[in-house]
Amino acid sequence: MAQKGMVALALMLCVGCSDSSDSTVPPAPVPPHSASGPPTTSSAAPVAGPFGLWKGMNEEQLRQSTLKLAAIDANSFIADSVPNPHRAFESYTFHLTQTHGLCRIQGIGTDVAMSASGTQLKEQFQELAEALDEKYGTHKLLEAVAPGSAWNNPEDWPMALVKQEAMLAATWDFTDVARDDGIQGLTLEASAMSREKGYVVLTYYFDNSDLCIREINRAHNSVF
Repeated sequence: MAQKGMVALALMLCVGCSDSSDSTVPPAPVPPHSASGPPTTSSAAPVAGPFGLWKGMNEEQLRQSTLKLAAIDANSFIADSVPNPHRAFESYTFHLTQTHGLCRIQGIGTDVAMSASGTQLKEQFQELAEALDEKYGTHKLLEAVAPGSAWNNPEDWPMALVKQEAMLAATWDFTDVARDDGIQGLTLEASAMSREKGYVVLTYYFDNSDLCIREINRAHNSVF
């Protein structure tokens, strides 16, 4: 799970390592105005978002709402479960900053055993894309194999994924739509760690994502 989590964080442009060993079921999310820790960017009641989480959650709220939350770095975390989990995902990663709170969420899929052509992974991808379409509208499909790739035959598709020379993704863009839950877009991607096993990654981007990235970049550049 850890290796897949790191791959997923790379996909979502994540920016020392402590964890919670409490194995009990996490309590319901605590509204921002009553939780301890840095305040969220809004005093309004939170609007429920993906997996029972919401835009702008601070680290303490996230820790109270997830199971076995562990820090990957100052702005990236991984957990075994969330308030409203989905059976297709084995873990979840989060991207947040102290000023802007939670800005990205990822569900990291369970392993899917693949045939030579990757049919099983493609079927799971299609099933999840259709389920997301029901809530977010029709997706845009991105499917391609890199020009000049040696893995360009149908039976080579799983290895092309491993080599990051193939793409199978669905995107939903709300850049020009003001949503109550603050979701700016989401991406569903197929990925693979080997020819025999693949998984999907679902990423939600809140409309404070750009602010998070700027804050992280300023912190990194402060050493100059």
